[in-house]
Amino acid sequence: MKLVLVCALFSCVLASALAFSAEHVRRTLLDKLGGEDFPTLTVSKRDVVVPAHIRAKYESMLKLHQVPAAHTRRRKREASLATLLRTVHKNPGIVGDVVYTETTRLTFHFNVAERLTEETVLKSAELRVFKRLPNFSHHKRLRAHPRAVNAARVSVYQVLATGEEGSANRLLDSRLIPVNGSGWEVFDVSAAVREWQVNPSGNHGLELWIEGAAPGRYPARVAKMVEFATQELPEENERRPELIMYTENSTDASGARNCEDLPKRSNRCCRSKNYIDFADLPFAEQFILEPRGYDAFRCDGGCAKRARWYMNNDPEQLDQTCGVVRTAPLPVMYLVSRGDKTEIEVADFPNMIVEQCACTQ
Repeated sequence: MKLVLVCALFSCVLASALAFSAEHVRRTLLDKLGGEDFPTLTVSKRDVVVPAHIRAKYESMLKLHQVPAAHTRRRKREASLATLLRTVHKNPGIVGDVVYTETTRLTFHFNVAERLTEETVLKSAELRVFKRLPNFSHHKRLRAHPRAVNAARVSVYQVLATGEEGSANRLLDSRLIPVNGSGWEVFDVSAAVREWQVNPSGNHGLELWIEGAAPGRYPARVAKMVEFATQELPEENERRPELIMYTENSTDASGARNCEDLPKRSNRCCRSKNYIDFADLPFAEQFILEPRGYDAFRCDGGCAKRARWYMNNDPEQLDQTCGVVRTAPLPVMYLVSRGDKTEIEVADFPNMIVEQCACTQ
């Protein structure tokens, strides 16, 4: 009896906390930062360069949530990454055409009309470009410079219009990336793709600019070391720029009872969507690098009274409420202040996602 009471109390408290997911995110982030108030960062999130080993750690943590749970008998699979970061479907990438190229500027065009109809529920879209390994033999003097610069600013713009007077652009995403190393770089272009969905004729492409990390000739020369793969070289066919779109997917890999899968008039206990957009939370927007948002879910619906004979004639056990019985963590990449330095950390934020709802006392 005591064990049942403790479990029921835990479920009620957990359900109450997750009912206000924004507050839960705030408390969890403060706990990770190790204080009662948010510290003042010495750098802007826009100027942060994510090291390769931090990026690899974050991606490996995401993959952990996609691996089937062999030790679990009751569940066929754990919640997938699509379930964690929102109930979305990752569509096959659309390979883009590089319609213009110069040393520090590229223009891409993606044909999204066939994939993106007016009925498609678009959640987000990403531009993926492959950064080549720099040729240091051509830049020996730059490496010996007394004030070494190791990053360049890469920005992605939406081309709004083209004409004789040039093109008008809108900034979509921008950040510093390391000059060294190679690999895929990802930029958020959701705003542009949403406009193309409504107005397909307005798709004039995307522009990628490579600029110095700071004003001056030397940072600008360092920026020219950053090169991205195009379709110019046959061996780079698999590294051509891609546009990845994430669209609504009503199928939940975890097998949980979702409200959207029940009849419209049903009032059964179920799990409904509750998307948390970190851009709407000032504290999260300042400290959290990835993800940009996720579906926390919540428990909705009612519970029927249990039969009196089944509960051994105990009236107190007849009433039940719909609450959380299982949660999952969310991998988060965030900034932390240590003295006069700002560092990047990756950790699992506990109890961030409602995985299962059930009727409990």
